[in-house]
Amino acid sequence: MGSFAAEDSVRTANDRIYNRLRGRGEPGGSFMCECHTFCTDDVQMELSEYLRVGNRGETLYARGHGDPIPLRT
Repeated sequence: MGSFAAEDSVRTANDRIYNRLRGRGEPGGSFMCECHTFCTDDVQMELSEYLRVGNRGETLYARGHGDPIPLRT
């Protein structure tokens, strides 16, 4: 249960980052990795990609962490 709570709090923080970037008119930015450790890695992505990940219920992982999502490069 602890790892799910940690993931939820990081997702909440990422949602705040998304809202801040969107409010400033930024096309993308740096989000926090949502792996189940005390990770400090970040993930650079477009806001539209962040929404796609959230809408599909996926966990946002930094490269090499967990089951990474396919990011467009």
